[in-house]
Amino acid sequence: MRLIKTAQPAYRFLTALKHIVKTWVKLVCMVFAALGLVSTFLVTEALAQGSAPSAQQQVAPSSAPYSEFQNKQNSAPTNGQVNSQMMGQQNGQSPRSQSNQFKNQLNVPAPMGSVNSPMGIDHSYGLSQRDPFRLPQYLILRIKEKAMTNRAESGGVDDSVEPIRRWPLAAYQLVGIIWDVKKPKAMFLDRQNTIHMVHLKDVIGSGKAVVSSINNGEVIVIENKTPLKIRLKK
Repeated sequence: MRLIKTAQPAYRFLTALKHIVKTWVKLVCMVFAALGLVSTFLVTEALAQGSAPSAQQQVAPSSAPYSEFQNKQNSAPTNGQVNSQMMGQQNGQSPRSQSNQFKNQLNVPAPMGSVNSPMGIDHSYGLSQRDPFRLPQYLILRIKEKAMTNRAESGGVDDSVEPIRRWPLAAYQLVGIIWDVKKPKAMFLDRQNTIHMVHLKDVIGSGKAVVSSINNGEVIVIENKTPLKIRLKK
């Protein structure tokens, strides 16, 4: 029993060592296999690069007839040059001066945004002058007109302002006066049929008119340094 107990740790150690050795052997085999694949890929690439110039050398001579044909075609006079030479001979000009004049006419740049068609139609209002990141002018004008119409219909009212100073002075009607007291008062009716009690030195209307006096049958306010009389509505 003592021998078995002492042999168990050694057996376990040997088993663990065996597993470690197997694992390292597998890893080394995988590394060698990967190196073999990489070396094979590099060799094939080198062979492909080495064989490429030979193919180019075989194709290069075949392009010579095409280059000769292209040179002949470029050197041949076009219909326009032949016509210009004939017209130059008829007008007493040399063919060389006529060809130079024809080249100058071809080199003249066309103005931007103005292209005339053969039918005589002017397309000067083209897309070359339009900014793609900006709305068209007719849409901008339409939006402005709509905004002005909405503002006129609402009277330019700002709902954040208190009702006694929300509308112009003409929008308020004087409907009542209490004048024979120490602190006279005036009652004004706004567009929403709301009555407001106003005292001396109070502000009324969007023009910031100040109540200067409250008399029998009328209220005097000062708007833009101008005294105005508001009479009681009967």
